[in-house]
Amino acid sequence: MSRKKEEKTQKDIIDELIAARKARQLTQEELAKMMCCPQPSISRVENRSVSPTLEFVERMCDVLGFKMHIRRF
Repeated sequence: MSRKKEEKTQKDIIDELIAARKARQLTQEELAKMMCCPQPSISRVENRSVSPTLEFVERMCDVLGFKMHIRRF
């Protein structure tokens, strides 16, 4: 598989986080409470109105049970 196909775009990552939230049957409000942030922050990220910071994505991953891996090339 080429490196290009292995790379995930920001859209791919957000899509996976949305799917994980829904699979856990969490509302945006519930996720926001678990992350200690306002619900509109979740909405703006999911609607791609804003690009989330790495820290925000890490917190979201943490709450949803994901681990982030950074690969060296």
